[in-house]
Amino acid sequence: MKKTFFFFLGVLCVLGYYSCTKKMANDTDLAQANEFAVDRADAVGWLSRHLTQRSPGETTVVYHSIVWQYLDEDTQHALRSAINQAGRAATDDAPLAWLAFELGAEGQPPTLTLTLWPGGSRRLLARAHPHGAWIAWHGSPRG
Repeated sequence: MKKTFFFFLGVLCVLGYYSCTKKMANDTDLAQANEFAVDRADAVGWLSRHLTQRSPGETTVVYHSIVWQYLDEDTQHALRSAINQAGRAATDDAPLAWLAFELGAEGQPPTLTLTLWPGGSRRLLARAHPHGAWIAWHGSPRG
């Protein structure tokens, strides 16, 4: 059976949402109780380092949600480059997936996109409310 590793970029809370801070503390406690490592690190260095440690028989998933807008252009470029470089090195036995839930174009709701390597095919999976109040799936999941 293939193992799947998830890398989550950024946990951000909007100021004024006390419950978000409390939820982050609860999530951290839950992760540690279940022996998941919780790292505090620069996103570019952390992701670049972990993307070079992939092994055959493992699927690697890079996931982020409503964080891209908070990153400066240099950081966005460096992350995109690290992910694309890892994608070019992906194989059928060690694929890479980039799952992103980020704000859409001006006035549009956030989009959930999936890019898969090898191949680098990208597809729109859904549009959704940023806090999950609704979701509109696009196309067939087997596509």
